[in-house]
Amino acid sequence: HRGPIRGSVYGFKVSEVAKNRVRPVWNCYIKEFFKDKVPHYHMQSPKRIFQKLMTISGDNESIFVQFDFASFYDQFKLSQEISSHFCFKGRDNEVYALSRLPMGFSLACAIAQSTTWQLLNFDRRSEVFTCIDNVAFAGSVRDVTEDVTNFLRRCSLVGATLNEVSQQQILEFLDQPDDRKLRQVKNWHQDEFTFLGVKYNWVARTRAISDKTMDKLNAAKRCLDTLGVSIAPRQLATLIGILRYASMVSDVTVFDKFDLMAWSRRVGAYLQEDLRRWDLEPLVFPADCKSLMLEWFANVLRNTPVAIAQFLPRTVPTTLITDASGNGWGAVRVNADSYETAQGVWRSEIRSSVRAEPEGVLQAAYKLIQDEDRLVLVLTDHKPLVYASQSIAPRSFYYNELLRKLKLRFPNTRFIFQFLPGVDNVADAMSRNQEEQLDIVKARRFAGMGWSTALSYIVNGPLCLKCLSPTLPWQV
Repeated sequence: HRGPIRGSVYGFKVSEVAKNRVRPVWNCYIKEFFKDKVPHYHMQSPKRIFQKLMTISGDNESIFVQFDFASFYDQFKLSQEISSHFCFKGRDNEVYALSRLPMGFSLACAIAQSTTWQLLNFDRRSEVFTCIDNVAFAGSVRDVTEDVTNFLRRCSLVGATLNEVSQQQILEFLDQPDDRKLRQVKNWHQDEFTFLGVKYNWVARTRAISDKTMDKLNAAKRCLDTLGVSIAPRQLATLIGILRYASMVSDVTVFDKFDLMAWSRRVGAYLQEDLRRWDLEPLVFPADCKSLMLEWFANVLRNTPVAIAQFLPRTVPTTLITDASGNGWGAVRVNADSYETAQGVWRSEIRSSVRAEPEGVLQAAYKLIQDEDRLVLVLTDHKPLVYASQSIAPRSFYYNELLRKLKLRFPNTRFIFQFLPGVDNVADAMSRNQEEQLDIVKARRFAGMGWSTALSYIVNGPLCLKCLSPTLPWQV
């Protein structure tokens, strides 16, 4: 490198046996310089992907086609000015600068993902799913073919290379008549495929943990088996991270691992107080937490295929409207042609809504929900409980206990929580043991509105990270 040195990096290598290569990973120190220069981006929620694919796979004529950018970060060439922020000294004591976007740079994902969305910034007809260098299209053959054609044309224009097709093959595909394009794209579909660590069966409409992720889980399990009474902070973060993702894919609940999750959060808060602790201090690994983690591994390593997602009807399902106060709880079960109420009082006053509201939901479910119910919409005016229900591991003990006990008592029932403002909660008077005429028309109206909102959220969201729009304001 010749010129000014504006930033430094240090790196290490990771062997990728399956790809017969060694990948360099770099630790960079120039985040502040770049943070205002990177466009906002978003990542799609895996649960949203599951729900969309479940709907699309129900059509016998639907297909799924995916592409993977070849060594994506290496396709971003750095200018000399930008390279000067990524300098290091070699063994020969000479200064070198990276010429390509480095893996390990904290903003590399944002740069790559926003570029991928830009390549997809056209009027799309099929459902499009993407994560960094992975792009997939799902829908009818005709819609997918049109979107794939536009995507490949834009890749060709900017010189982006893909693993599945070469630049020459892209040009040959684009020159074909439409009927041959349709046949070619249909041939790219496979009934069994892997996408973002999930193995799908398009015909059986199931999902499971991918073989590659299973290899990582087994390697992580072997690492855990070798640990004694201490664990490195980065080991803990790695183990928890892969277990959480595997649990989400295989529908393994972790509500019974609350003590482990609470301990790991306390550790995380302690480490964040001084970031040097991540590399300098080993942690005492409590025996009960290690035992819970071993149980967690045993559960996910079974890798039993599950439905891609639960079918969600357009009609309003069984709805449970609940409320709780310091004195007791009240609830209304609403169906299309019937309703039922229940209420109770606490043995002693409960002063905290964090404890009372989940307990009220639990008692209402015990009284009003049946084993035959497969889908229940719960309307509550306690917003933190709604947020907690969307987490794989709620932070609050009481929220976690509610979800654990619901799963234990109703293993085949899915509970979907939705917020209902307190002024509209028809169970409010019952929770306070007050006499008030139940407005069942109002209850059914809010049940319908609650389900419409919940359905939209589940199918179209949530988006995780940065922004709400999948398109960007500029053109390639």
